[in-house]
Amino acid sequence: MSRRPGPSAGLAFRCDESLGLVTGYHSLMRVVWVLLTAVAVLFGCASSTGVVPMNDDTFRIYKRGNTGFVGSEAIEADLMRQANKFCADRGESLKVTNVLLGGPPYFRGNFPKAEVQFKCVNARDLRSADFHGRR
Repeated sequence: MSRRPGPSAGLAFRCDESLGLVTGYHSLMRVVWVLLTAVAVLFGCASSTGVVPMNDDTFRIYKRGNTGFVGSEAIEADLMRQANKFCADRGESLKVTNVLLGGPPYFRGNFPKAEVQFKCVNARDLRSADFHGRR
C-alpha cells in the first residue's frame, strides 16, 4: 500500500495495482461524477409543450425525447396521464381525438415524439356517445 498526497489534506489515497482498483478521493469523485451524469440525463430526457388549446374545445399536448433511449409509446403514455389529469382538474373526462407518434430510426435529431389531441367532455356526454356508437 502506497500513500500519495491527494487533493484534500488528510485524505488517504490507496492504489491496489494488482486488481486495478482505486479507492479514496478519486474513487469518490468517480461515483459523484456518475451520479451527476445520471441525474442530468434523467431530468433532461424530454421537452414538452404542456397542454395547448387548439380551438375552443380541443387541446393538444406534445412531447419529444432528447435521446433515442425512450420510445414514442412511453412518451404517449405520459401524455395520456397529463391529459387525463388536465381534464380531471376541470371536472371532466378525457376524450382522445387523435394520436400522432414519431417513428424510428432515432438518430440525427429524429428522436421519439408523440402528440395527443383531445377534448375534455362531461362524463355523462361521453357515456351517451359511446352507447349510441358515436365518437
